Amino acid sequence: MKLTIIQLVDLLAKTEAISQEDINFTLEVLNGTDIPKRASNTANIFRRFGYNIHSIDNADNDEYEKTIVIDRKGNIEAAQRTADIIKCNNVITQIDQNIDEAIDITIILGKDFDGQYCK
Repeated sequence: MKLTIIQLVDLLAKTEAISQEDINFTLEVLNGTDIPKRASNTANIFRRFGYNIHSIDNADNDEYEKTIVIDRKGNIEAAQRTADIIKCNNVITQIDQNIDEAIDITIILGKDFDGQYCK
């Protein structure tokens, strides 16, 4: 119970620190684990913050040890703010012309993600 209250307070603090301008981005959420529905459940977390979800799918494999947040448009600050919601420290920029241009940020969930935060 105590842990849940601490997590709720932490989440509320982050919510107030994130403006609508900060979340005017479209996400792709990919499951890089063997845990079913991990990407769709995570997409719901971001929807609650007001993010647009472009797609939910499986990653290229289910062996990702660490969660990665990928900036697709050259806006690393936006990717970092997005990563902060799930306490992800692994943020990179990877601009790929073959990725759907509607996607601003890709999140690949790894085994370090417990369904709410990266550990």
